[in-house]
Amino acid sequence: MDCFFLPGRGIFITHGHRIPEDRDLEKAKIVVIGHEHPALFLRDGIRTEKVKCFLKGKWKNKTLIQIPSLSFATQGSDLAQEEVFSPFTQRGKGDYTAYCVEDFDVFCFGKLRNLE
Repeated sequence: MDCFFLPGRGIFITHGHRIPEDRDLEKAKIVVIGHEHPALFLRDGIRTEKVKCFLKGKWKNKTLIQIPSLSFATQGSDLAQEEVFSPFTQRGKGDYTAYCVEDFDVFCFGKLRNLE
């Protein structure tokens, strides 16, 4: 299965490496992708920490949420510094807001354009 649609919630879930030709995508209000698995490099002097994060933005007229890697071994890509590969995030990357979660606390790091 390439994608999954929750019609009662209007949520469309797909990997994010391509835009599927699926009628349910047009019905969706929210699109959830992974693919690049966003992370941020937080720098303080010589120390750098990589923190997995969620991104929230717009794709067409829908809310787009990009999830971090759920694997311990895969840290993800610093999308504030690196090029994006997903066709969902090719435009307007700087307008996406980054959120990190730690122990049920959500930390908003602001727009990617301000983190570059």
